Amino acid sequence: MQGLLEEILEASPLIRNSVKIVYGTGITAQRLVAARPDKIFFTGSCATGRKLLKQAPDMLIPVDVELGGKDQMIVFEDVNLKRTTAGAVWGALTNAGQSCTSVERLYVHDSIYDEFVTELKAQFDALVVNAGDKGDADIGGCRETSING
Repeated sequence: MQGLLEEILEASPLIRNSVKIVYGTGITAQRLVAARPDKIFFTGSCATGRKLLKQAPDMLIPVDVELGGKDQMIVFEDVNLKRTTAGAVWGALTNAGQSCTSVERLYVHDSIYDEFVTELKAQFDALVVNAGDKGDADIGGCRETSING
């Protein structure tokens, strides 16, 4: 994805001159903070995020962080199974899974694990995948094809 956001930002002279995107390591981040930008939006590791959150406030630089927590969903044994699996499916696939809060990892209590996986698979299998805008799909597709050819 590197380069795509930069290309989008190029469309507007105001944004092009206001937003700078930098890729690098934690050392790169420390050097950027030392340059005293007006605002920092950081996506990356928890370790670097912690360092930024220690360094930037001393310089009164506001910081927004999106750290690598992997958006886990924890499922305890006393849940309503159908409702919880429906929530897991929705959480994983909302906005095609391209959301900072999409469910990426499930931790399921051992006592309900097999039943949970069975119901989760049934929920996924029930989804309707269609190409185009027929209004009857849960998930869009690029084209309709058969696995067997």
